[in-house]
Amino acid sequence: MRDHVLVDNLSLVRDCLGEGRGVLAVIAHFGNWELISKRLALDLDVPCHVVTRKIRDPKIDAFIRERRLRYGKALSIASEEGGIRAILRALARNEIVVLAVDQSAGPPEGIPVAFFGRPAGTHTGAARIALRQNLPILPAFSCRLPCGSHRVRFGPLLDFPFGSSLSAPEKIAQMTGRMTALAEERIREHPEQWIWMHNRWKEFSR
Repeated sequence: MRDHVLVDNLSLVRDCLGEGRGVLAVIAHFGNWELISKRLALDLDVPCHVVTRKIRDPKIDAFIRERRLRYGKALSIASEEGGIRAILRALARNEIVVLAVDQSAGPPEGIPVAFFGRPAGTHTGAARIALRQNLPILPAFSCRLPCGSHRVRFGPLLDFPFGSSLSAPEKIAQMTGRMTALAEERIREHPEQWIWMHNRWKEFSR
């Protein structure tokens, strides 16, 4: 696995864990994102929690959760089942929590954020948790390489402008915009590796 999945900036994960407040990582449905938790398991003896929505087919849902746990030591948190409490408990134990930021969301959970030049309804959960817990956000992206291997890239760390005069909603909107802009940047580098079949712009297209 170490030879097949390369890692950039793993030290950022260790630095965040060294602060003792957990790691709040954000990903997109880009490349083979499941490799991120699998690769972390090789180098860090720290539980990793992946926040997901339940798949409608219970057999497929159970299969993915079991494989995620068996091969990446990653625990699944269902966002529909009190996910926020489980997230806060994991961070309090200085563990890693991973959330996807490229899914469509309307109000009140989502706000319009520029994505490829158009307003897209975007979840604010990661930004709200980071603001509440006074945490930076750690982006993580996995990219398939021409040789058939993969590269997981962590960073750059995203911090809130805590000393500014912005209100909490303004800070959340700004951070959500920064995360989305970074996801767009990575997708533009390799657009063929973005895996999203739904209308990303449906919530605010009218």
